[in-house]
Amino acid sequence: MPGRVEGLEALRAHVAPWTPERVAAVTGVPAEATRAAAHAFATAKNGLILYGSEAGNHPALRRAIANLAIVTGFVGRPNNGVIAILPGANSRGAEDLGIVPHRLPGYTPAERPGLSATEMVCGGVRALLVAAADPLALTARQADLEFLVVQELFLTATARQADVVLPAAAPGERAGSYTNLERRIQYFQPALLPPGMARPDWNILRHLAVLLGADWDYATPMAVFEEMARTIPLYAGMDWARLTQPVEISRPMRHYIYAGMSYQSEGYTTFQWPTRAEDPAHIFRLTWLEPPDPPAGAMMLVAPRVLYDGGTLLSQAEILAGHIVRPHVALAPQDAAARGLHAGDIVTVQVCARTLRLPCQVQPTLPAGVMAIPRNLAGSAAELLLGAEQTFGPADLKVDGQQRH
Repeated sequence: MPGRVEGLEALRAHVAPWTPERVAAVTGVPAEATRAAAHAFATAKNGLILYGSEAGNHPALRRAIANLAIVTGFVGRPNNGVIAILPGANSRGAEDLGIVPHRLPGYTPAERPGLSATEMVCGGVRALLVAAADPLALTARQADLEFLVVQELFLTATARQADVVLPAAAPGERAGSYTNLERRIQYFQPALLPPGMARPDWNILRHLAVLLGADWDYATPMAVFEEMARTIPLYAGMDWARLTQPVEISRPMRHYIYAGMSYQSEGYTTFQWPTRAEDPAHIFRLTWLEPPDPPAGAMMLVAPRVLYDGGTLLSQAEILAGHIVRPHVALAPQDAAARGLHAGDIVTVQVCARTLRLPCQVQPTLPAGVMAIPRNLAGSAAELLLGAEQTFGPADLKVDGQQRH
């Protein structure tokens, strides 16, 4: 990318001390494996980096990922780049519309950043409207939160502490759009009618706004989408009629039978908004952030997500009950053997002054010195130890007399 990259020589100087041998000493990854991976990535025809919150979401990590994509040239062209794997099904769509406190719709920086969800829950506001979230699952409602409204499918821990609960329609009971990891906007239509007094989230917000004096005359999701296309540059040129137009799916067979029901498969047109990297005038700036030092003298606790967790939706599905993971701490075989532990033994995990007793499991894929407690399980063990937003940190492991679970 001639003429589009700044800071390359300064970055060279910063990364020079981080030889593969030094990386091996810190991470345990063999130096030759690092060299082989670097060569394979740099010489590939296309390169795509996917990362999730389990990687720690540290600013130094995010900066290093961006630097790697830029110096290898895997940005600004199709089938290349960086994709953040966000936790929710439509997290990207929510960020498109400015759900984060420091950006407006379309990722425009906000002149006056708002409060984060954690800051609001911890006492930053007097009244709060919560939709599709359970921020009080780990804590009690603050005394200075005078009025709490929750719109939800189920009576979550947050809903149980609310002054008013507004029943919301599930995704299969309303129409709308999702934005996937490729920034591709896709239409979905309802399969069922909402039960009782449940309404789509946009409809609930519209009625509340009208009661507060706003001139919101949206009658359908189409009206909402058309305003988005008019006002958000990313969505410019997008059209609801085209978005909802069925298209044939090119498959050998388009007739399916599931759970005794037969149906025909069809899809819809999609729109994809462009990235800044695709703008030929965009300048890529390479910067360096020093990575944090690993904890000394303690094990590393990580809190990954699992497919079948204890989230609000999955925990309500009886058919999935047998698949939902139970709270546990996973250990590397070396660490379990060194302590004489077997699957089912009870151990105590301590982070600062917070302790929890959990059954252990032995997981061969974990490296020595690392233990894992999955997030979003019943009781929120990982979140209680590390905090709601932290995904890793130093921890101590104590054996409780090898009691069997």
